[in-house]
Amino acid sequence: MSHYRRICILAKDDTTLAKIKQVNLEEKIRPEKIEYYEVNKVEGKISQCDLLIVAGGDGSLFYSADKLENSETLILHVNLGRKGVLAEVELAEFEEKIEALKNKKYSVEEVRKIEAYVNSKKVGEAINEIVFASESLKGIMEIEVEVESLGTFCIDATGILVATPLGSTAFSMSAGGPVVDNSLEALTITPILAKRKWAPLVVSNNKKIKITKRGGKEKPIIVRDGLEEIRINEEDCLFIVGSEKKVKLIRFDKQYLLKRLRRALIE
Repeated sequence: MSHYRRICILAKDDTTLAKIKQVNLEEKIRPEKIEYYEVNKVEGKISQCDLLIVAGGDGSLFYSADKLENSETLILHVNLGRKGVLAEVELAEFEEKIEALKNKKYSVEEVRKIEAYVNSKKVGEAINEIVFASESLKGIMEIEVEVESLGTFCIDATGILVATPLGSTAFSMSAGGPVVDNSLEALTITPILAKRKWAPLVVSNNKKIKITKRGGKEKPIIVRDGLEEIRINEEDCLFIVGSEKKVKLIRFDKQYLLKRLRRALIE
């Protein structure tokens, strides 16, 4: 009997879904049910699956995690995109991993989501990063950052990026942030194009982070996982907090952090 009752497979289009179907998961894993969806047509359809296989780039993973409400669902990310830094296997390797998948011979990387609030209204979640930045992504603003129980600092920069450990090898690293082991339960606060040198700050993900524009002509926006741009008023405050929700990523290679780092550096 299969360990999985319901498997959902997401891909960007019918052509990609056809490639996944050639692996014949129905015969090799024998779940009670297996369903195939295009990423942009998945709304409300994947909440109850035991295993979610996402075939695509990192954007497909972010979109899928955003739509997934069940924190117990396991996710296997199969890379089809040019920049699948977070993927565990390439499409060409996928069939080789079916036996390990069937027998649960893998580890699980648990990623705690972060939540964004504008004033008191929740505006979304992220597994990678939340960015507070100038609308043009070029102009400078005076930004105030307050970290619960640690204090406040102000900085002139294009923006401030708050990343999870998963996101520490992405935009955060490009902006000068450190690579963080996910077991640390931490968040990284990194300035984007600061006018003066400033070190990134690593804090517990139990800390509430408040970000406010204090000066400058640029209008502020919020970007979460590259999925959505949220325009806010000049006087609005962005609050970022650790979520109770987690995403569980299947890892066949225990050195997934260094593997991710190597991919990010190559890209």
